[in-house]
Amino acid sequence: FGQSDKDDDTVELSITNSCTVPVDCTMSWRVVCAPQSKKRRAVHPGSSKLSLVSSGTGSAEASASVCGDDSWAIESINWSCEPNDD
Repeated sequence: FGQSDKDDDTVELSITNSCTVPVDCTMSWRVVCAPQSKKRRAVHPGSSKLSLVSSGTGSAEASASVCGDDSWAIESINWSCEPNDD
C-alpha cells in the first residue's frame, strides 16, 4: 500500500499485489472538510474496489475538492485484500 499527493487537493492511494494469485481489494477513507471547525466540519466517505492480477497494481483517488476553500484532512484510510475466487 502507498499514497502520494497528486495535486493540491487529491491523494492517490495505491496497492501492489505481491502474491502469486489474483486478489480482490477494497480501500476506504474519509475526507474531512474544515476538521477544526465546530460548525463547518463535514465528513465525506469514499471507497474503491480493485481486482489485481499477480504483480498487478491498482489505485484510487481521494479528492478533497468537495471542501472548496476550506481546510481538509484525509483520514481513516483502510484497505484489505483477499484471494480472488475465480
